[in-house]
Amino acid sequence: MRKANLFCYLTMCMSVLTALGAPGDFDLTFGYGGAAQSGTSYDFYFNGSASEEPVHCCVLEQQADGKLIVAGATDAASPRLILRRFNTNGTLDTSYGLGGEAIASGPYPAEFVYGVPLDVESLPNGKTVVSGFVESGDIKVFSVWRFTNAGVLDTAFGSDGKITRPNALDNSGKSVSVYRNTIYAAGSRSRIYCINENGSACVGFGGIAGYLSVVGVDGVAIQPGANKLLASGSGWVKRYSLGGQIDTSFGQSGTASVCSPQCGYCPTRSVMAVNSNGKIVTATSSTASSVGFILFYTVAQLNSNGQPDLAFGGNACIGDEAGTTPPFAYPRTQRGLDVQTDGRILLLEGPSIAYNASTNGNWTVARFNADGSLDTTFVAAGTLDRNQDVLVQADGKIVTVGSTYSSSTDSLSNIFLGRYLP
Repeated sequence: MRKANLFCYLTMCMSVLTALGAPGDFDLTFGYGGAAQSGTSYDFYFNGSASEEPVHCCVLEQQADGKLIVAGATDAASPRLILRRFNTNGTLDTSYGLGGEAIASGPYPAEFVYGVPLDVESLPNGKTVVSGFVESGDIKVFSVWRFTNAGVLDTAFGSDGKITRPNALDNSGKSVSVYRNTIYAAGSRSRIYCINENGSACVGFGGIAGYLSVVGVDGVAIQPGANKLLASGSGWVKRYSLGGQIDTSFGQSGTASVCSPQCGYCPTRSVMAVNSNGKIVTATSSTASSVGFILFYTVAQLNSNGQPDLAFGGNACIGDEAGTTPPFAYPRTQRGLDVQTDGRILLLEGPSIAYNASTNGNWTVARFNADGSLDTTFVAAGTLDRNQDVLVQADGKIVTVGSTYSSSTDSLSNIFLGRYLP
């Protein structure tokens, strides 16, 4: 009885400490001091070995049961696409895959040597879908993998748990979305695929081939309420029916522009998130040769019908142009956007410098109010060399995943998972 009372007392104290924390503080009920860990280290190697670096990091998803899935890949001697699953308290879920780790080492044609994840999505049935590519040299093939809830490749999907499509490019946005158990995936920055539950192409979607040709597409999302398919690209958002027909009632004949001179240069890459009332948020970052390739960001918001939300930032957008006070966003972290249920926006941000692999900059997460103003009540604890993805949990807590820079190997090698109070 005394042990039970002590446990309840400690649990209550931890809950009180968490409740008293400020927005942006680490959630002390998660992992060790707010960070997920493996063994005795704050960081973990996806491959379990410091000799197999660098790690291609990272995309993040929460399952319906609250557990977290993180997808990454190694490109060492035995390259693999790897998923890890964490319990709601930040401990590794050892019931998943092999000791908490699901591995996809193929099967691919022999020349395609490794898989790199671009996005991960949890299905209503507990399975997990990963979109990405496999490559050999300069040749890339767009791929979608599906894993069971137990952490093994789902052989009922495609060919032994995966499908491939030709001509992959490194999409910068959230490139996979699910409606019920139908998968919509943006690949090659030129196509949107519709994939049935068994991995076959959706008949009639975009024609006989089962895909839409959409030049410059970076990401896709399902718009809640409307049950429409949204696609984002270089300065635009398009809306389609789930059958692949353009929705001409959206924006201007189906396309809405998010290219705003008031908030910076017209973007070349984008990521998109949709809030609970159907409003659409896009975040982009660009470079400008006239200012030495300094990076900056633009965040735009559209009403659910594709018209600019002029209440957001005064011009339907906010931006950090080159030459102003940092931080700035870095283009390859463009998966780093999510929206809370109250409309507040989480955005990953980094230093105001041109990217190079040896730059050890401080990356953090910022929060903006629903009207586009900076939420000064939220100050994220800690920084990383490279933040890669941010997610708002169902309970409102905020999770980021990123990596630390190793000067000895000139690579991003350690993976770090942290959870913050809202």
